[in-house]
Amino acid sequence: NAEVLSKLEQLDLDAEGVSDAQRLHAKLLKAAVADESRAIELGCHLLPLNSIGVGGVHENFLELLEWMLFEDEDDFKKYLDRLMAFPTQVQGYQDLLAYGACMRGMAASKSMMRRVPSRLKELIDGDLAPLQAPLEGKEVDAELTTQIKQAFENCFKGSLRGLLDFVEEFYSERAREEPACKA
Repeated sequence: NAEVLSKLEQLDLDAEGVSDAQRLHAKLLKAAVADESRAIELGCHLLPLNSIGVGGVHENFLELLEWMLFEDEDDFKKYLDRLMAFPTQVQGYQDLLAYGACMRGMAASKSMMRRVPSRLKELIDGDLAPLQAPLEGKEVDAELTTQIKQAFENCFKGSLRGLLDFVEEFYSERAREEPACKA
């Protein structure tokens, strides 16, 4: 992040030909990178679960769908690739949580965790309408559609089952009593 911030500092945003939109984008990127760097310094990346549906690898994936394009077959192949990569992402997420809780003493609070298991169960037991929505009304190759639907079950729901086990059997017992953030 320091390298990105350094490069942003070196930009001559007053130069001729730099549009107001480009200046704004550079300013917003600089602020976002600085904020993210500070959050990492505080260890916020070690507390990515909460009960309000913000954060969590599962919620982030569902939010990602709002940003993805679903216009042609390549877009749906990217979707399948993201679904197939989800188990690795979830495992890395669990590793961060375990590291934060065990090595840094930075576990989420019980109040932050109170609805996480029920949300995971809701997603596991549900029809995953948000995941299926991109397929609705689209002409997508039948085999690709089948693969995507299998990935819903095997990659997305399967990973959520593992995350639920991790939360219930490991992480919840390490959650803090104090409700505030601990940095």
